[in-house]
Amino acid sequence: MKAGRPLSEEPYVAQIFADIIESGARSGELAPGIVPERVGSLLRDVYFDALYRWSQHTQAGRASELDGELQAALKVLPDGIASVEHV
Repeated sequence: MKAGRPLSEEPYVAQIFADIIESGARSGELAPGIVPERVGSLLRDVYFDALYRWSQHTQAGRASELDGELQAALKVLPDGIASVEHV
């Protein structure tokens, strides 16, 4: 990690998420003033955090499923993403 992002990140996960968010904003599924790049970066951070926590559980002998880690992390985001106004 360097300055909050991986040293080598291809494909650029945050941009992939940002493209999806932008599409949702255009279709009216998300708040129109949302900043796709900001949400894309947030989703990338949640994704990498879930990967990190999952790997730590596995190393500690407390195997948890990655899907469960991601689902738990993402449960708190949709309502906020859907209702956030441009900040």
